[in-house]
Amino acid sequence: MRQKEEGERREERADSASKQGIGGTISEGAGTVGDRLVSARSFFKRHEASILALRPPVSSTRPSMGWAAARMKLAEEAAGWLKGKEVCHSLMREQRFAPLILKVLTCMGAQEELCGVLGCVMEGMAGLAHHPTGVEVLVGCFQLVSSRIKSGKVATSPYAPVVEQVRQVVAGEEWRGLLSERRALRVACAMLELSCSLRGSGECKVAEAGSRERISRSLESLFEEICRRTLECLNGGLLEHADDDVGSLFLRPLLSAMTSGQQDGWQDKYVENLLAVKADANGEDVSEGTYKALHKLLSTAAGKSLVKDLMMVCCKDGSRAAMFKQIFRFCLQQVEEAHTDQIRHPEMASVSPSNQEEEGVSCSAIKVSFFLLCEGQCKAASFKPDKDDSQWWGRRDALCRSVAASMWREEARGWEHTQECVLLFDDMGALRIGKEVTRKIRVPTERRLLSMMRDACLGANETDGLQYYKGVGDDKFEVLKDDTDRLRKRFRKLLGRCSEDTCVVLLHEDYPHELPVFGQTNVDNKFRHVIFVLGTVRDMTVNEQKALAAAVEEKSITVLGCNLGRSAEFTSKVLFALNCHAVNGRLSPAIHQLFLLSRGKFDIAKLEPVYLKNSKDVKTDEGECRTERDSGQASRRLHFAVFLGLSACEVSSSSASRDSMYALSQIIVCGLWRSNLGELMERKSRLTGYSCLVSIVFACGTIFTADQTLVRHLASQHKAAPSEHQILSILKDSLQSTRSDELLPGISVSVQKGKMKKAIREIMEHHELSCLVVLDMVEVGCCSTEAGAQDDEMSAVKLADLVYSQPCHCEQSCMSLSARGDEATRNGSNAQQEFDIIVCIKVIKDQSLLSKTSSRINKVFSALLQGGDIMTYSPVLLSPAGKPLSPQASVSSIQHWSYHGLLGIAAKRTGESCPQLEAKPARPLLGNSVRALPVLSSAGSLALIQLLLELASPELLSSFSRKLKKAIKASPGLSPSLSAALETANNRRASGMAAANDSAIRSDRVTDSVTVGN
Repeated sequence: MRQKEEGERREERADSASKQGIGGTISEGAGTVGDRLVSARSFFKRHEASILALRPPVSSTRPSMGWAAARMKLAEEAAGWLKGKEVCHSLMREQRFAPLILKVLTCMGAQEELCGVLGCVMEGMAGLAHHPTGVEVLVGCFQLVSSRIKSGKVATSPYAPVVEQVRQVVAGEEWRGLLSERRALRVACAMLELSCSLRGSGECKVAEAGSRERISRSLESLFEEICRRTLECLNGGLLEHADDDVGSLFLRPLLSAMTSGQQDGWQDKYVENLLAVKADANGEDVSEGTYKALHKLLSTAAGKSLVKDLMMVCCKDGSRAAMFKQIFRFCLQQVEEAHTDQIRHPEMASVSPSNQEEEGVSCSAIKVSFFLLCEGQCKAASFKPDKDDSQWWGRRDALCRSVAASMWREEARGWEHTQECVLLFDDMGALRIGKEVTRKIRVPTERRLLSMMRDACLGANETDGLQYYKGVGDDKFEVLKDDTDRLRKRFRKLLGRCSEDTCVVLLHEDYPHELPVFGQTNVDNKFRHVIFVLGTVRDMTVNEQKALAAAVEEKSITVLGCNLGRSAEFTSKVLFALNCHAVNGRLSPAIHQLFLLSRGKFDIAKLEPVYLKNSKDVKTDEGECRTERDSGQASRRLHFAVFLGLSACEVSSSSASRDSMYALSQIIVCGLWRSNLGELMERKSRLTGYSCLVSIVFACGTIFTADQTLVRHLASQHKAAPSEHQILSILKDSLQSTRSDELLPGISVSVQKGKMKKAIREIMEHHELSCLVVLDMVEVGCCSTEAGAQDDEMSAVKLADLVYSQPCHCEQSCMSLSARGDEATRNGSNAQQEFDIIVCIKVIKDQSLLSKTSSRINKVFSALLQGGDIMTYSPVLLSPAGKPLSPQASVSSIQHWSYHGLLGIAAKRTGESCPQLEAKPARPLLGNSVRALPVLSSAGSLALIQLLLELASPELLSSFSRKLKKAIKASPGLSPSLSAALETANNRRASGMAAANDSAIRSDRVTDSVTVGN
């Protein structure tokens, strides 16, 4: 009652304040921010219809009267409410008031007043650009300013503060964040449109004579500033943004604007960076990665337009003729190679770079879906992407890691076998996330995923691949959240239509059977679709188990239950392990074997949790019996040495640079954190597998090393949730610390400038050298393709095959040790050999630096092996060739194998597979040399040839025509493919000659008329 009366009194104060207009509450600043916000909401609600009926002012010398005067006064009062920053930004975040704000701004007549309100609206635009309604208001504001400037009827001097605010955003780290998210990218495009309007506007006609030149220079420089900053942010080249929203929504209008301007030196640099142009002895050439990016772009209409604009910028300068010739020669070579392969291998004619990925999806042995049971309510207010430093609340950090692990194989690429991830919350609200999301969200950071979930709850149209199921309201939440009948109906709806070859598998470490993925030779496949159900942060409740059992029984679906080992683990790392099983082709036969072990029947009630409650007896290698509490930590060490392509000074915890920091933060989390690790270490319980370390080797020589003591310390400080902000803040503070006693427990930082050998020696100081095995991963994460990996893959050991060929050696496996016999027992004892393992992971996007780093690591460890300092050194593959895993997925998979006692055996056997290694020189960048691997398909090469013929100068056109004729003459079978290109070249040459003749005739006529006149 007291809260109700207080709310009524507040509403009365708001009504009285809004009736008085803006005279008291806003101008005098009376009342708290909450009171002013309530008054503003009341004002806009009361006058909503009148505000929507406002019309832009008409310039007239007559004073406004009647309804016109009333509308003008209403617009002024509404604008007064928007002059308060807190009130304005709160209203912008509400869907009801966003169109009203835009309407008020559009109907304001005085330029100074409008610019004052715009300054308040755009203050803090970097944060508003990530909000669905905030984006609409910001884009509308920029379009309003652009339209008024284009009209040429207003002076631009009042807009100088607004332009300065835009310039500050472009110059800061916020610009990188705007370019990396689909929604915020619309704001960046609106800024680009504004800069183009300022660049070509007629403001000089109406500006004051004294300040006209200064204003013109200041406004026109905004466009150049945007181009320069974009050049810095898109340092990865076109390949990084070939198939995402940046390529289609921002680069295309930017290139179109560049083609309409003057050709300056910085534009040359921009194009060189975008195309990744490399100079060699024969001229300029484009990198192989850029050809792959062009191939992706040429497969869509929007991409073709982008490529055309890019080539048009190159055409404006005659110095690009050599590069054009190289591109044309490469495309023609690809067409010839495709024709030759078709003759030699007609059965492979249908396989091209464009359909390899789709073919891999269709040939997948099994389709996988994930049902995750989550805490909290599924409503927009529960997802707060802007609260970067408090994502531990409600464990949203864990939710985001689980979603990312279930859907993304690496950046900008999803798991081929994963169909969807369904999140079911306590209020029975749900989110269905389809695989289309992985194409729209390049890097699954916490901010992006939470924004996606919030937008789905708000019903935003941008969230393709998402489906929202509304839960019970707040008033009924406590009463109905455990209603078994409602849960059953929700499960039945989420399961949808399921065929007979669908299987539901419940996961928990206390289920009796372990998923039999190791040591199995059975290749039978009974199920084509498997749905894994498990809890995120929490376990499934009894009511949820009963409801799921009833829903599955109604649909006549097979239900099974299993564990992935007795070690409790993060849900995200469990999902990584399952996806790794699927990538290596082990998941489908394992589900079939589990069905045989369970005999098709499964009691859905799981065992009582015993992992933390009881002390279990453990047999040591010597045969003595001791409890886990007294056994201490694992004596063996698993060390992840991660080599990065960035310097330590580039580490940042800001949300704007989160994309480039994402892999770094996730490697640390996956490498060090485990479920209940802090509590286990506090109890001095025996840890299954290895104790883990992570060393980050930066390009500048700085080495950051952390062990699991850090996890224990953070848990004791009630900071157990490893959110992105927390991890990056710890990393940044540690790197900036000048004293070792200022570092947190478990962290060490050293600087080893100079040779790679010093950095590796620093890493090896954590181990006993005589018992050390080194595994060098060939795959490279973070969506980067290693140019030198093709040769290495031929000699690399397939570590996954060695692991999966061995039976499981953990103590609680799906089959008892007695059933395996003495041989398995002996292998189990061999698995406990005491030696440490170092796993080298290279996360470097720059191809030249990557090749150089790989060569140095290979050279140093090969020399150490020959000198007897280490046991074995082997380049290894963790997944099938062509399907690299992200660094965090690789780390999680290796840890999962160590829990089962298989990593040590496989690591030891890698030395037997490649006993002798020689240091190999660094592979040069692919330049004008002949490329053996097909990069462009025949269709893509022909499309690029056609585009070059349309844009080439007359001199280049003659050269291209001769090359086409020569190719057709050498291989008549190419005539059907190249005839259209040759016809285009001939037509352009003929039209050029006709135009030249007409010009000559007109010149002769002018000369004759002058002669006659004389």
